[in-house]
Amino acid sequence: MASLEETTQASGADAARTSHAAVDGIFAGLLGGLAVAVLFLGVDAFEGQPLFTPSLLGSALFQGKSFESVQGVDLPMALAYTGVHLLVFVVIGLAAAYMVAQFEKNPSFGLLLLLLFVFFEAGFIAFTIAFMPGVLGALASGVVLAANLLSAGVMAGYLLWWSRPRADRANREG
Repeated sequence: MASLEETTQASGADAARTSHAAVDGIFAGLLGGLAVAVLFLGVDAFEGQPLFTPSLLGSALFQGKSFESVQGVDLPMALAYTGVHLLVFVVIGLAAAYMVAQFEKNPSFGLLLLLLFVFFEAGFIAFTIAFMPGVLGALASGVVLAANLLSAGVMAGYLLWWSRPRADRANREG
């Protein structure tokens, strides 16, 4: 049976791991969200209308406008959508960080990481179809797929490789 000191040390190490996972999740989510935002900023700039995509999505989400009715960039809608976009990515990053932490404890959990990606892809498509009809068709599906793969790659890269040495150090010290 574990002594009180061993139990206290174990719970302290678990709390440190949970704290690191939360920070990593927030950071990974911000990185993933920024990667998508920068990609679409580049696409929009190439097409001569920087910030058009977040403006379009913000207008559809907050004002219920159809794609056809959005002709130019509405900066407040672009900023509002960007805030929601980053918030959603932080939530996704937190979920991913939690799942990576579980994967570290139990490697068979890896399949659930793949399912998490599929779940969020399906959720994105379902949300867009339900709340912003016609907008998904307005965005080039190849660019949307590339953006989603980019964000998943950036988040996975951070959670599995970049933050890993720091987490390993914290676990040895904790």
